[in-house]
Amino acid sequence: MKRMGIVTVAILASLAIAVVTLASSEEAASESSVSFVSANQYIGMDVTNMQGEKIGKIRDLMLDRQTGQVGYAILAKGGVLGVKAKEIAVPFNLFRAEENAASLELTVDEGKLAEVPVRTESMTDQEYGQTIHEFYGQAPYWEHSGMEQHQPEMQIHEKAFDEKMEDIQEKAREGVLEYQKKLDY
Repeated sequence: MKRMGIVTVAILASLAIAVVTLASSEEAASESSVSFVSANQYIGMDVTNMQGEKIGKIRDLMLDRQTGQVGYAILAKGGVLGVKAKEIAVPFNLFRAEENAASLELTVDEGKLAEVPVRTESMTDQEYGQTIHEFYGQAPYWEHSGMEQHQPEMQIHEKAFDEKMEDIQEKAREGVLEYQKKLDY
């Protein structure tokens, strides 16, 4: 009879661990930082400097044909109604926006925009992208795989998961021991 009780407790503890594990992985998936947005939402969007003053609009986003990554944005600055506006390449990660924001904030000094290198006809797409990223002091996205970019976040989720699992296993062990003590009486 005691053996049957221990087996029952072990089965219940295993089920509890499985349920909590499933809930934890669903929770981690819902907390993911991956989210998609249409490029059309950004094209034509106003751009402000760090003081909140409008400095231009996003004219276009330059996408990598192989990966789909945004290589850089084209900022249209100056001109009248977009006519004769200066087009400036800016790595997309240098813009910041709140969710559902009406504009993007450029996180570099506006004065730097006057010095942006111009693309020459002899430059390949990657050469120009590299030049732009180096100018702004940024590492190009193609130097990092997607997994490397999300590695710290994944480590945080793995650590939290491991901590939860240790807690659950400890509680399951305590529950089995308490049940065994009750059976011994």
